[in-house]
Amino acid sequence: MPDFFIAQGNLPKLTDTLYGSINLDRDNGGCPPALDLTGCSVQFVFQEISGAPQGAGDAQIVNATAGQVAYTFTAGQTDAPGSYRAQWKVTFPTGQVLNLPGRFIHFDIVDAVPVAAAMLAVTPVWMTIEPVRAVLGDFPKLGKHRYEESTVTRMVRALVQMGELDGYVLTPDLNGIAPVITNPKIFGALIYKAAKRLLLPNAAMYSYRTRAMSESFGEQKAFVADLENALYDLENPTMFRSYQTFYAWLGGVVGLDIWTMMTKMKVDAPIAEAEINISGLYLNTGSPASPR
Repeated sequence: MPDFFIAQGNLPKLTDTLYGSINLDRDNGGCPPALDLTGCSVQFVFQEISGAPQGAGDAQIVNATAGQVAYTFTAGQTDAPGSYRAQWKVTFPTGQVLNLPGRFIHFDIVDAVPVAAAMLAVTPVWMTIEPVRAVLGDFPKLGKHRYEESTVTRMVRALVQMGELDGYVLTPDLNGIAPVITNPKIFGALIYKAAKRLLLPNAAMYSYRTRAMSESFGEQKAFVADLENALYDLENPTMFRSYQTFYAWLGGVVGLDIWTMMTKMKVDAPIAEAEINISGLYLNTGSPASPR
C-alpha cells in the first residue's frame, strides 16, 4: 500500500523527520532519537518500481538537530504515472552516506482527473476512443474490446497528420489536437473517418479459428456505405430544408414558375376528371373518364 499519492503533474512538498537508530528504551516510549543533521547534506532519491531511471533532488534541512527535512518535486518529476519507491540520502561531513528509511517510502503517481475539452487549448486524442468504439458497435465482451485504445488513437493521429481534418494539427507530444475542436460536426467527421478506416481492412466476410475457439464476422460493406453517407451529410450541409426553399431557389435561378412548368397531374374519378398543368386547372364533369 503506498504511503501517499500524487496527482500527475502536481509538485507537492514532502516533510519528514529522520531517525538514525532504533531505540528500545521503553522509558522513551520506544521512539528513536532524531538524527542530528548538522553539517550534513540530504537528497530525496526516487525510482519507479519497474526499474525506470531514478530521479533525485536536493532536500531542505528544516531543523538540523531535530532531523526535520523537506523536499519539493520539480517540473517533470511527476509526469509519468506509476508506483515509486524513495529514500532520503544523507551525506555526513565525514563522507559517510546513510539511506533512510530502510524499508523505502512508497508512493504512486496517478492520472489527473481529465479537464473538460472546452477548458483546454487542445482536444485530447483519448477523447475519440469511446465515440469511435460506439460508432463501430465495439462494446465490451467479457471485459474486452475488439479495438484497443492504442489502435483507435493511432488511427486518429494518422488522420490528423495526413490532413484529413483541415485546419487542425497534432501537438508536439502527439496527445492533443490543436486548436480545440468545438464544432460537433467537425468532431463527428473525425470519428466517422476513423471508424471507416478501422473497418475497411475487414469489410469483407472473414473468420478465424484456434484450438480453443472460432469466430466469424459477416460482410460489412453496407455498414461502410452508411458511414460514408453519414460522413457526407456532416461535410455537406443540407441545401434545401423544405420544398419551399427548393422552390424559391429554383425560381430565382431560372426566373420562371418552373415548379408549375414541371408539374402535370391528372385525376380520374367516377364523377369528374381533373387535370392540372401549366395552363391551369381543368375540371370535366361530363361522362366518367375511361379507365387508363
